[in-house]
Amino acid sequence: FILTFNADGTGTYACEGDGFYNTTWKFTSPDEHNMILILENGQSYNWSMVEISENSFQSITDMYVDRHDLLQSTRYIPVAKECSRSTCSYFSGHVITIFFT
Repeated sequence: FILTFNADGTGTYACEGDGFYNTTWKFTSPDEHNMILILENGQSYNWSMVEISENSFQSITDMYVDRHDLLQSTRYIPVAKECSRSTCSYFSGHVITIFFT
């Protein structure tokens, strides 16, 4: 799973078994703690509690899957060779899913 964010609001999403997609992204709150990522196939991810540092990109996602509300917490780790001032790639290192019934 690899995400690439470019400074111009574009990027890519690549996941084995799920494909490769061009993306657009933007912060949706002034404090930059909420973000939306939209894949070219129309699928979107609304992330909250976004924290970005040199060492990680972390977020929480509200989801509804198989008639269950859930929260998914994800921590992405930078792919060091692919980071620069205008772009950075991350891969998923940790995913925690909490189901609500």
